Amino acid sequence: MENLMVRGRTNAEGGGMVEFGQEIERRGNYISNIFIYSSPQIEIRMLKEEGQKQKITHEMLEMDLKALRVRLGFVHSEHKVMVKELSGIHHQLSDLRSDVSLLHSSSEQFSHRLDTQETQNLRLKKELSDWLLQHVPWLDSSGQDVVMQPELQMALETLEKNIMDKLDKDREKDVGSTVGETLQEEEVRALTIKDVKQIVHRALSVFRADGTGMADYALESSGACVINSRCSESYHGQIACFSIFGIPLFYNTNSPRTVIQPELYPGKCWAFRGSEGFLTISLSSPVKITHVTLEHLPRVLSPTGHINSAPKDFAVYGMTDENEGGKLLGRFTYDQEGEPIQTFKIPVSANEVYWLVELRILSNWGNPEYTCIYRFRVHGQPWTS
Repeated sequence: MENLMVRGRTNAEGGGMVEFGQEIERRGNYISNIFIYSSPQIEIRMLKEEGQKQKITHEMLEMDLKALRVRLGFVHSEHKVMVKELSGIHHQLSDLRSDVSLLHSSSEQFSHRLDTQETQNLRLKKELSDWLLQHVPWLDSSGQDVVMQPELQMALETLEKNIMDKLDKDREKDVGSTVGETLQEEEVRALTIKDVKQIVHRALSVFRADGTGMADYALESSGACVINSRCSESYHGQIACFSIFGIPLFYNTNSPRTVIQPELYPGKCWAFRGSEGFLTISLSSPVKITHVTLEHLPRVLSPTGHINSAPKDFAVYGMTDENEGGKLLGRFTYDQEGEPIQTFKIPVSANEVYWLVELRILSNWGNPEYTCIYRFRVHGQPWTS
């Protein structure tokens, strides 16, 4: 503008007012044309840019909407699953309440049966005494001690052993009848009721205590233990699962310790894979070993009706240290058709004392997957320094 004014001033001074006016008009038209022709192009470009931005924003909104729909579907599915699980939990709680109620009822029935059994035991004891008085008239019912021969103690011990053998062979026969027959076979003529009761009580107590009448030096509760570093790996094929609301908490499996524990019922055994395995036991005290006993589940108690997982051929080794190989004490065969409790005499000299015993199973009765050992006992004479 300063240039225009200067030039206008120069023109005015020179007398060219007309030219000055024309110059002003020409430049005004030029500026107007610039605004007229430039403004629509700028607006169009700005509109295009704005439209592009709106398009991008629209596409982003559509993507967000799709993502929200997918998440909503997941939430809906999870809601259905949770509703189903809650329904299952309610059913399981109902079943659990029923089981607890049934268990309580069974406990009461069992308690009642125990009371009844105790009453029956007392009645049987009285009936046995009455039967002995009636059928063995030569017994002295006065209860006084009778002077006998010097061999009295030996005779009583022999009589006690014969009663035990008779009970072992005729378990299903009446106890009173068995005692009476044995007394008559031995031709005992000078016993009191007190003597007979003591003999019967000792014989039954020993027989019921362990089934062998011999001390078990491999019993865990007496101080024996299993050397875990010298045992075969346990078999975990079919084990019981403890769960609540369908969620497994832990799996129960029997360890090698089961072999030296007194409980015996189906499944309460130690199983190892295949037909060959071994187990090492630290005895409760050093022993001169004379016998070993192997026990398996009776066939009548097996849910499947067979006991092909029972050990067949086995060997017993005596050791004084767990790092040594051990001395072979004997090889034996467990008869699946025989008694559940089978005792084997050690054929070697019993002068050596052992702290540890290794049981090696060499074969079983046909099970291809695993072998089960329910209980193993060691008998002998304790060593005293």
